[in-house]
Amino acid sequence: MTPTKEQIITLLQTNDKAVGRALLAINARQTRDEQIAEQTKYHNNMGFTSGDAKRGTSMANYFDRKGYLTVNQLGWWRKKNFKGRSRIEKYATQLLIVAKEKQAAKLLETQRQATTTQQVLL
Repeated sequence: MTPTKEQIITLLQTNDKAVGRALLAINARQTRDEQIAEQTKYHNNMGFTSGDAKRGTSMANYFDRKGYLTVNQLGWWRKKNFKGRSRIEKYATQLLIVAKEKQAAKLLETQRQATTTQQVLL
């Protein structure tokens, strides 16, 4: 079952690893040249915003190497703005898309395996 946007936001607020995994997922949506430059070059609603690109890429790489984010890094992403939303929350829609894409890929793989099994049995 695909999580809702609200469930993703709750997870990001309460689970430190979820923030790191979210940064990896968002960073993966950056183009390769954006990842290398640690900046947003294309305004395609994918990846980090221009204000978050350098820090987001850096922290995603840190999480990828270490497997955790520091208290200060987590605090930066969870800091609330004047609307009461954390920085990481602005990416909830992208993370929902990623979750749906993963679910669709799993479903296709399951169907492929079922077809292969049927062919073997015939």
